[in-house]
Order: sequence, then C-alpha cells, then structure tokens
Amino acid sequence: MKLAIGCDEAAYALKVEIMKHLDSKGIEYHDFGAEKGEVVLYPDVAVKVAEAVARGEYERGILVCGTGIGMAITANKVPGIRAAVCHDPFSTERSRKSNNAQIMCMGERVIGVELAKYLVDIWLECEFAGGGSAPKVDRIMEYEEMYLNKERQNTKKGGHRKWDGKEVKEQRDFDILNKMKKLPGGLVIIPLVIAVLLATFVPQVFQIGGYVTALFYEGNACMMGFFLIVCGSTINIKQVGMPLYKGVALTGIKFLLGVAFGLIVGKICGPAGFLGITPFVMIAAITNSNGSLYISLSSQFGNATDTGAISILSLNDGPFFTLVALGATGLASIPFKSLIATLIPILIGFIWGNLDAGFRKACATAQPIVTFFMTISIGAKTDVKTILTAGAAGIILGLISAATSVIFFFVFNLLLPKKERNAMGAAIGTTALNSAMTPAAVAEADPSMAQYTDMATAQCATASIITLFLCPFIVAFFDKMMRKRQLGIYSPEGWAYQGQKVN
Repeated sequence: MKLAIGCDEAAYALKVEIMKHLDSKGIEYHDFGAEKGEVVLYPDVAVKVAEAVARGEYERGILVCGTGIGMAITANKVPGIRAAVCHDPFSTERSRKSNNAQIMCMGERVIGVELAKYLVDIWLECEFAGGGSAPKVDRIMEYEEMYLNKERQNTKKGGHRKWDGKEVKEQRDFDILNKMKKLPGGLVIIPLVIAVLLATFVPQVFQIGGYVTALFYEGNACMMGFFLIVCGSTINIKQVGMPLYKGVALTGIKFLLGVAFGLIVGKICGPAGFLGITPFVMIAAITNSNGSLYISLSSQFGNATDTGAISILSLNDGPFFTLVALGATGLASIPFKSLIATLIPILIGFIWGNLDAGFRKACATAQPIVTFFMTISIGAKTDVKTILTAGAAGIILGLISAATSVIFFFVFNLLLPKKERNAMGAAIGTTALNSAMTPAAVAEADPSMAQYTDMATAQCATASIITLFLCPFIVAFFDKMMRKRQLGIYSPEGWAYQGQKVN
C-alpha cells in the first residue's frame, strides 16, 4: 500500500510520529508537506493529497491539522474523495467498512500520539465491507455527480462564474462522450451505426488512402492490440480473497459454457453451424461478457467483492479465450504463436498497470476512446445488407446468450458461501460489445475462417445489443427473488450485516 500524507504547521509533530510509525511497518508513503517551520494554508495541502488519491497515484491518504476538521472539509471538496475525521476506534473502523473513506483526518490538539498510531493501524487494516453499505456510498457519489452535472450544464449554456471577484464567461461544452455513455452500449452502438451507414452509402470514404484508410479500414489488428493493453492494465494483482475467487469462478464458468455450446453446435451441425450461426461465433458470443454492463449492475445488485471481480473477468475481453477454445476443440486451426501474440499485449498492460497506478488510471480514461474508434474500424467493413442478412441469426444468438444468464446464476451461487450469494451470476449472461472484433481476429489466426468473418461480425454485434437490453431485467428479477426470500447477502446472516445494521 502506498499512502499520501500531509499536515499544516499545527500538526507537524504528529505527522512526523505517524511517518516514523509507517516506516517501522514498512509502509510506503509520500510527504506532501508542510515542512518543519513552514507556515501553510491547510486547504492547499489537503487538496494536493486529495487530488493525488483521486487520480489513483496513492491508494489512501492521511491528513492532520489542529482538529482534523478543516482538512476533512477541504479534502471532501475534491470529486471522488471521501474523507473522515477519525478520533476513536469505532468511527475509524466504520469510516472504512461502511463509508469506504480513502482519507483519514486527525487533529494533533485533540488526540495523543499513541492513540493516533493505534487508529492508523485500525484504518489501514480495514477494507470496505460493501453489502448494505454499498448502495449508500453509491448514493453519495450519485449526489456528487448530480451537482457536478448541474455545474457542467451551466457551463454548456454559456454560464458565468465568479473567480477572484471577477465574472468569467465559460466556454460551451457539448459533453458528447458522456452523453454517449448514458445510452446503454452507446460507445459501441453509435460509432457502429455511423460506420455501417457510411460503409453502405459512401463506402469510398474509408478507402481514400493515407491515414484514414490505415486507421479506419485496415486498423482492426492495431486497434485490437492497443485495446488488449488497456484491458490488461485493469487486472489488479492486489485483488485477493473473495474478489479473486469470484473473478476466477465467473471467468471459468463463462469459458466452459461457451466451449460446451460451440462443441455441441460443431458436432451436430458441422463448421457451418445452424441458422448460419457457426461454432466459433457461438463460442465468441458466450465466452465474452460485457464488462461495462457488469460493473454497472454490480453497483446496483452486488457488493464490493463483485465489483472487484472485474479485474479477473476483464481477461475475457477480446479474442484470447475464443482462440484458446477453438484451438483446444479443433474447430479451427489456431497456431500457438497466435495465442502468444494475443496474450503479449494483455501482459504488457497487466505488468505496467500493476507497477504504475498512473498508467492504469490513464488506460481507464483512454478505454472509451479506444472502444469508440475501434468500433468504427469494425463497422467500416460491414454494410446494412450484411446486418439485415444476419438479423434473424444475430437475434437468436443474442437470445441464447441471454438465456445463459439463468445457468450462470445458479452455477455461480452453488460455488459461493451462502452468505455471499446474490444475483450477480446472471450479470455475465451477455455478449461483449467488443466481441464483434473477435471474428476478424480468428480469421487472422486461421485464414480458412475468413469466409465467415463479415456475417459473424454482424451476428456478434446484434447479439451484444440484444443481451445489453435483456440482461439487466434478468438480474433484477433474480435480485427481487432473493430479497423476497432473504437469501444470500439479503439474509440476516449475510456478511453485509455482521450481526447488526450499520450506516
């Protein structure tokens, strides 16, 4: 764990003692000041620490001043930050377990050195419990986002702000990216529709040569490589315990069921499949899940361990598992070097992301942009005629993929302790929005599959849209059922309650 720590002149002595304590425990930290004898305005130090934590450069922060109150008030002004004054063991513990506070604040004029060190130990050892507290923390962040959006709206309307007593006219901001995110699957659906329409009515636009053709018509492989680096960076090696277990279980179930479906279709119907749905398309649609939708559903129907599982579940983004399945089952001839070539970008992202929190955060920021332009390169080779031809088969594929939610729900919960069970198993019954890129990757590895690429791309795109809209309703149904029957985390014995309800 890496900490950010800061103080004003009123709490310099306490900060020094806390840093000595951290040194004795081998905990890494960075001192943001103040220095000995330096007189500062504590809000300046608080903002520096809070911004560093919010950026992901440090996992948590410690701020000390005379009372701790001013530091807490200031730190909480930084979006994404939850800071709490911690002056007793119970409040300190609950600030982490119930409120998921990333910054603890203490006052040198309120508590002694030994108590401060004791509270630091408690705070560092506690993790967010999630459960019944998760919706409350989510609501806190929703309110924060609501007020930020109001501010953005004022800015978009050309509103005026006062800064240092002067009125400043703000530049209009259309906020296009966030508007696309509000539409389920918008970052894939919108560019895909645009690209398909252009490819249908003005196909020459993608083939004018130069950078345009290289990027949008011939850029699938390059875009996919970059996308896999981004995906690899999200896999956090520090995720242990239940998040790790859930991630492995979800990924394993998803992979095995996809392989089973593909094998059944291949053995019964041969390489051509049934209704135009080939075995490798079946595997691609079922083995890959919509990570963005999973995260969204976990915030509503799951807990912290479910959200943490995305670090492992992210492995099924992209073509790797599809290539492994096709090679293992003999449904396609996948050279070993193709698997390695697919794995290397993931490993680059994984290693770099775990060595550099800033890189992981940058990749998280870049992911929507990469997804947007990568989808354009997919749609550039697909026209309306192909999609209409694939329509029925794509819809059937989507319904089959959505139906697997039921299987995932029951199997996943069988693998969990009773107190951990919830509706999140059903949340992986989706076809990944980026699965539309998998057929092209399969064709790159095995040219004999190229004849199916265009149709398979359209089918996967259609299936992803179908599951995108159906899966939330399926998860909500199981969640309602479990709540009504007080099963899993909704039971009095569920870990979220720990024998008593807490805020």
